[in-house]
Amino acid sequence: MLRKLGRRGFFHFQNTDLIRSAVIRSSEGIPLHGRQKTTATSTERENAKLFYDSTEYPKAKKVNGRFVLPWSGSRLPSMLVAAQWFLGSPNNSSVPGGGLKDFFQFDDKKLDRTLPVLKPDKARLESPASNSIQLTWIGHATVLVQMEGLNILIDPVFSDYCGAVQGFGVKRYRPAPCTVDELPEIDAVCISHNHYDHLDYNSVCNLNKRFGHKLLWYVPMGLRPWIKNCGCNNVFELEWWDELSHPNFTKDEKAVKFAFTPAQHWCRRGLNDTNEVLWGSWSIIGPQHRFFFAGDSGYCHIFKQIGKRYGPFDLAAIPIGAYEPR
Repeated sequence: MLRKLGRRGFFHFQNTDLIRSAVIRSSEGIPLHGRQKTTATSTERENAKLFYDSTEYPKAKKVNGRFVLPWSGSRLPSMLVAAQWFLGSPNNSSVPGGGLKDFFQFDDKKLDRTLPVLKPDKARLESPASNSIQLTWIGHATVLVQMEGLNILIDPVFSDYCGAVQGFGVKRYRPAPCTVDELPEIDAVCISHNHYDHLDYNSVCNLNKRFGHKLLWYVPMGLRPWIKNCGCNNVFELEWWDELSHPNFTKDEKAVKFAFTPAQHWCRRGLNDTNEVLWGSWSIIGPQHRFFFAGDSGYCHIFKQIGKRYGPFDLAAIPIGAYEPR
């Protein structure tokens, strides 16, 4: 049974079933916050990955160096259709604004009432219950998941703007409720895809500056060079249905398994790099708890396959705002 905790706008979910904390180790032979240490070779890491490529569990295909969805019936909208959505479709969200006027000037007072920015509970973040899943929504797609003795940050964006240069691009509705320096110790970061609102250069650099080689990065295929260029170590690329056990890269049943699962989406950061990097979702499977992060995705049949392979999930983070143009 899932029970929602917290009363101040941040969502802390706790599973009431008792579990044992998993033993956590570092791939670099360095203690993670006082935990036991070990090492793992690249061969061991590769052997820990499981590859599926079938009708039931399809891989993304590459055509002329770009990933394509392996199922039919989905394609990107044209610029004309996107403009029609933006200019002509009604605003059906509960967030104040959403029209053309509000795109350039938000009503902060209305937003303060509807979507207040509140500081996370520091004590709860620093000492989550060992027998639960705890999730903190940091804003937009960024979430902090605490489960099985791990602190896992997904799609970290702490900047005010989403774009190639800070101060330009799309400004977020609400500022991040905390900084990287205010986070608890982080064990792993997962990235779903490379769009600017899910992958922020300054945030990645600040995380690396604070946690350095203690931090493990799980990223889609094709993104490792970009993350490495930010100075990060311990960067592991996965294709759809690949699995890695954190953090000793063995098939230990007590380890937490990170599985990169499909999504119906796309990638781009520049003018001519569309779909050179893969996109997807994350299924994080522990001895007692299971968490699903959908990333950005349209609805499609693949969710049934993810549930069949890795479910049932105790908790999921799903981008419900994408089910209508606005």
